[in-house]
Amino acid sequence: MAGKRQATNHTMGKIQHQMHFNFCTDRALFLECQMADDSALILARHDQGLIDARQMTRFLGQPGYSIKMFLGSVADMSIGELAPLTEEDGQEINNWNSDELESSDACIHDVIAGRAADRPGSTVVFAWDGEWTYAELNSLFSRLAAHIQSLDLGREQAVPVCFEKSKWVVVGILAVLKAGLAFTLIEPSYPPARIAQICQQTWAKIALVSKVQYNTLHNVVPQCIIVDEELSQSLTGHEVRFISGNRKAPKFSLYHSHFWQHRRAKRLYD
Repeated sequence: MAGKRQATNHTMGKIQHQMHFNFCTDRALFLECQMADDSALILARHDQGLIDARQMTRFLGQPGYSIKMFLGSVADMSIGELAPLTEEDGQEINNWNSDELESSDACIHDVIAGRAADRPGSTVVFAWDGEWTYAELNSLFSRLAAHIQSLDLGREQAVPVCFEKSKWVVVGILAVLKAGLAFTLIEPSYPPARIAQICQQTWAKIALVSKVQYNTLHNVVPQCIIVDEELSQSLTGHEVRFISGNRKAPKFSLYHSHFWQHRRAKRLYD
């Protein structure tokens, strides 16, 4: 393996870097441990094209730190109770997260609506079957949500959402949430009996499906709304095309809460 190699020595916290060494290896990392009566020397030879010196220093600091932890621990302490980070690593992670973060409990559909107002032309959905801007996405799921609300479904049920991979999944999920309901994703590859069981347990009266997946649910849910380009053109008010099935499902206990807004910056260590 080609690349510049560097030797790094570590003796219980003392680190030295050598640019030349006699031993040569074709491995990305070679470790040698030299034992003495009261100490140990770890020599690392590594390919800097794969492992930089800073990361190697962190790596070599861990054995000495672990030994100190073992020596300073009580006899009945488990390995799980030992601190996994060196003081240096912990301080560096704390520095990364030194800025105070504001908490936010905004619902995801409200966040999208806010983005649509702030930057309507920015693309938010990238999928194999197309893209949408914030304004386009907000318009689509808001109109579908209005139709779902007009059906007066009741909050004790969930709405099955069944699609192959598609940009329309996002519209379906956001529409259900904005309508004040919960959704349940249906994997099309599930056995029919399993799909029927899920729909029965959620007491589903409608389902959002793609045209391809219509046959997956039309026999187990009373109404299947096909969410596609044709639907997006027809949703000018509260009217929407749907196809009726022939079966209802028993009631179940439903627990549903709003989504939390994800922050761009997150604490990595607390």
